[in-house]
Amino acid sequence: MNGNISAKKESDLGDARKIATPLLLRKGLQVFLRNGRQEPLYVVLDPANQLQWELETRQFFILEMMQVDEEFVAIAASYERRFAQMLSRGELDAMLVNLIDQRLLGLAAAAHPLVAQYREQLQEDLQRLLEEKVARFRDKATPPARREAAAPAPAPISAAPLKTAPPSNAAAASDAGRGAGEPLQAGVRDAAGMDDTLQIPVLHLFNPHGLLKSLQGWLEPLRYGVFVLPLLFGLALGILLNNYGQAHQDATRLLSGFGAVGQVLFSLFTVNLLCTLTLALTAQKYRGTVYSLSLAFMLGFLPRFMPRIRHLVGLSRRERLWLHGGPVLMRLALFSLGVFTWYLSRASNGTLPVAGLALAMTSGVALLLTLNPLSKSSGYHLIAVLVNEPQLRGKAFKALFGRIKGDAYREANDTALVAYG
Repeated sequence: MNGNISAKKESDLGDARKIATPLLLRKGLQVFLRNGRQEPLYVVLDPANQLQWELETRQFFILEMMQVDEEFVAIAASYERRFAQMLSRGELDAMLVNLIDQRLLGLAAAAHPLVAQYREQLQEDLQRLLEEKVARFRDKATPPARREAAAPAPAPISAAPLKTAPPSNAAAASDAGRGAGEPLQAGVRDAAGMDDTLQIPVLHLFNPHGLLKSLQGWLEPLRYGVFVLPLLFGLALGILLNNYGQAHQDATRLLSGFGAVGQVLFSLFTVNLLCTLTLALTAQKYRGTVYSLSLAFMLGFLPRFMPRIRHLVGLSRRERLWLHGGPVLMRLALFSLGVFTWYLSRASNGTLPVAGLALAMTSGVALLLTLNPLSKSSGYHLIAVLVNEPQLRGKAFKALFGRIKGDAYREANDTALVAYG
């Protein structure tokens, strides 16, 4: 890692795609990924000043690791696992100094322990940058005859330690409103826990960052199970259809004592909890910030676990597909597991056939509900990303009623909207 980071005039990025901006970079910067000669390059773009910087894969990896680790030992270990090379403290310090000199780091970086020795310089640079922005804004907003009037000096910037506790609803909404002024993407708009404009009663439980970080390592190999999941789901569905009479009889006999409360609690601590963890792990893998695991009350009374996630603006379409496809695949896996458990143990009188049948029924119903446009769950958002339509439900219903009434409402994907509505 010996590439020097220097500013260049903004140029055409070609087929580069926009990705999420690391938290340590200052606000207003955008990051694009494009192909280099030997490895991918990360282009940091400053639209306001029409400048851009190119970061090597190793440099961008360190920036991302500093979002989740505050100790050099942990970052160096991750770097060695990723690139099979040692990272020295001198190399890290040189990169940080280079980033500060180029005015790329933001206020969040000033609170990072590894940037502590450069904090004063970083704060001074941010202060000067703010003064320059205020001066430019004043020159644009003030009539020429009044531009000579003195403008009030901006308040000094000071670094505040990063807080892990979830913000209040007003603060969360304010944070969502900052950053990009663009509308939320399909898969993020109207998604519970991702779109802070939604008014859902929420009870914060804890910050799951440490838990997710520990789970990611040993759960990573399970991602290859997605290749055999279609086969397992097909077998499970075939078993259920061939033994439908027996399954219906067992459900009537074994699950009659569950009751409504029992079914809600079983669903909460099995299907809902595992799907929530899947969503949170996927979001963290794609550089999202999972800052709270909460208990949300859907419809005002139905308890459901919900991760609260930030910094999803800028995710690619593929990343958003996996973000919402993960919980759908988890429901398929749980349905298959439940059917196999019930079928292989149905001759016994233990708890296995009861648990398997309950899991199959709960995950099957959850799978159907998640595709319902009225629920706006993972299945709905997965379809919204597929058709690239953030307002899928509204336009689907509008297209459907327009088709029924013979109105002139038309969209490029009008037929798909009608079919879904």
